[in-house]
Amino acid sequence: MFVALLIFALIAESSVALAVLRLNYLRAVHQADQSLVVGTRVMRQFMVERDRQLSLMVDILTSSPDFKSAISLGEQRTLHSALQHFNERVHADVSVLLSPEGRLRDSVGGGRLLQGPSGTLDPLIDDARRAGSSSGLVMIHNRPAQFVIVPIRDNHLLAWAGMGFAIDGELARTLHMLTGLRVTFIASHHGRPVFRVSSDEQDTAPNEDIPHVTLRRTLLDAGDRRLDVRLSLPNGEVLTGYYALARRLIFIFIATLAASGLLAFWLSRRLSAPLDQLSRFARTVADGEYSNPPPSRGIGELDQLATALTEMRDAVREREARVRHQASHDALTGLPNRGLAREHLDRMLREGQSFVAVRLAVRGFQRINSALGYQLGDRALQTVSERLREATDDDSFVARTEGNDFLIACPNIETESGLHERWQRVRETLEQPMPLAGTTLQLEFAIGALFSPADADDVETVWRRSTIALGQAVEHRGTLVFYHPGMDEQQNRELTIIRDLARAVARDELSLVYQPKLNLATGRIAHVEALVRWQHPTLGFVPPDEFIGLAERSGQIDTITGWVCEAAASQLSAWQAAGIDLGMALNLSADEIANDDLPRMIKPVLRTARTPSAITLEVTESAILREPAAARANLAHLQRYGARIAVDDFGTGYSSFSQLGQLSADELKIDKSLVQTLESATANQHIVNAIISLGHRLGLSVVAEGVENAQTLQFLAAHDVDAIQGFFLARPMTPQDLTEWLAQPIPAAVREAITTAARPEL
Repeated sequence: MFVALLIFALIAESSVALAVLRLNYLRAVHQADQSLVVGTRVMRQFMVERDRQLSLMVDILTSSPDFKSAISLGEQRTLHSALQHFNERVHADVSVLLSPEGRLRDSVGGGRLLQGPSGTLDPLIDDARRAGSSSGLVMIHNRPAQFVIVPIRDNHLLAWAGMGFAIDGELARTLHMLTGLRVTFIASHHGRPVFRVSSDEQDTAPNEDIPHVTLRRTLLDAGDRRLDVRLSLPNGEVLTGYYALARRLIFIFIATLAASGLLAFWLSRRLSAPLDQLSRFARTVADGEYSNPPPSRGIGELDQLATALTEMRDAVREREARVRHQASHDALTGLPNRGLAREHLDRMLREGQSFVAVRLAVRGFQRINSALGYQLGDRALQTVSERLREATDDDSFVARTEGNDFLIACPNIETESGLHERWQRVRETLEQPMPLAGTTLQLEFAIGALFSPADADDVETVWRRSTIALGQAVEHRGTLVFYHPGMDEQQNRELTIIRDLARAVARDELSLVYQPKLNLATGRIAHVEALVRWQHPTLGFVPPDEFIGLAERSGQIDTITGWVCEAAASQLSAWQAAGIDLGMALNLSADEIANDDLPRMIKPVLRTARTPSAITLEVTESAILREPAAARANLAHLQRYGARIAVDDFGTGYSSFSQLGQLSADELKIDKSLVQTLESATANQHIVNAIISLGHRLGLSVVAEGVENAQTLQFLAAHDVDAIQGFFLARPMTPQDLTEWLAQPIPAAVREAITTAARPEL
């Protein structure tokens, strides 16, 4: 009987120990799998954040005026030295400078990285043209690199700057420090490994003899080239707790065996219940349910086992909490990050809560970083975060979404006035002077807001439309801008226009119309103004004021200007063949005036014209003031080839006599806003009369645009304006309609207004 009880006790104890070990093993493996999943999320977030920081760093460095000046001058040695300097500052492995068309102009560093197949960076350049900048992973000569492409602008696109950062052991070790996992990057070509780097300096080649818990993810799949990352934990690390517990259980088993005998029967009654409780407790820990441990029974070994299981539970729970917090919170401010913010918004929407999503950004934050440095910039963001937490209500959710952008979700606000009242108090707190390192910052903020679910009932729409509202606040410098229906439609329209601009030329969707100019002294139509028009296949007629500005912003104005010049030259040739002698005026955009390539595009039109002086280039004063030196040099070069220069929209905006003198213009065009109000505004009559007198004293011809009635024409003719154009004379016409119109006499109403012109005021 005693032997049977002893055997039974030993079997029972062994069974419990094996069950605990098995549960602990499963839990360890499960925890390892969870660590791999969490590590993957941390790695993905780190790569996105690294990508954003690299883009911001490269964008700031390449915005240097000296660097832009080196590019504009085109001096190769200076350009190479500047590129080398910036390459060293950001510790890039390779830096390149590309022309606006994507051709390589210069490169620094990289060695074999630049010997990769041509076209490697083409997808990034295409993305940069669409989005303004781009970044991503590329394979250059079988070596992976994180590449950033940003535009270099100075009122127009000068070049593309690209900087590459190799995927190397340092990056792998950094990810290892963040995740606690062994990180290995593996590049392959046609399925054959060609590059491998690991956070473990000893791991230079695959070692399949050591078992690992492994998770593999593909970071880049470019056809025949592929980049994978492998996250792993050696079984020795995964099962450390398991082995420790096994040793403890062996010790308990040996002690129990030595102490058996007379105590076997007593122990058999005492051990079954606590062991069952420990087994259930271990099972709950393995399932991720961190319940309270069973109470102490005064049995040393079992209490030690319970303590070990409790310590294991606490350690696992603490590690999970730490990793989860790092994955969902901003490291600088401690606020929830973008991912957690989206989860919170989704939860509020699913629960049917009404709230206001407020997006807030610090105005001119890049200038703060540039002037004071990133360290003080970070301290400023931390101060803003602290003030937001203090100034917002307890039920408001505050997060830092990225950079200097914040999100605040405020429940129980249903009107704009209610939000204005609350945010007036918040703004007063945020905009208080901020003392930092011996200086004081006075921050300003752009704020965009929308009401949910009224304006958006899902997370993606809330995010997109609140971003649109914030963009409007940044653009218009409004204190608080609310989303209103139509904002996102306008953004979609702009994106459609930018996307389809390049295809508009290929699909022959652009056209030129021509508006006549009447010379009052001769009574003849000697010139016409060429105006571009776009009939979009789905949007219909797109006004030039709309798509020209978007073409400038997206770097596509060169394409439009090139097409206009070709079409104008072709039409001049057709008119000359038909015996029609007309001069033509072409409008130049602000970006094109300072473009070094402008003379190349204009000269074919000058060669086509009967005489180069038949071509008038119309430019605005504000456009000249963007880059005065470059603009004057280009226009003077074209004047030497015979072109005439007209200052368009004169009398408004940046009217500057000094610029007028330095430009050596041939013609002044009085802005139509002055001409169209001559009947009702006496002051404008004096201004127009003064402009005409000034132009004649400077030896310039004066043209009035926007003439829409006989009274206006009479006033202009009486005050000796040289030429007029406007709807009263003729609207812009197609070439065929213009040919037919020219065959007719000047409209009788126009001739009568000129004949009856008199000096008295209107």
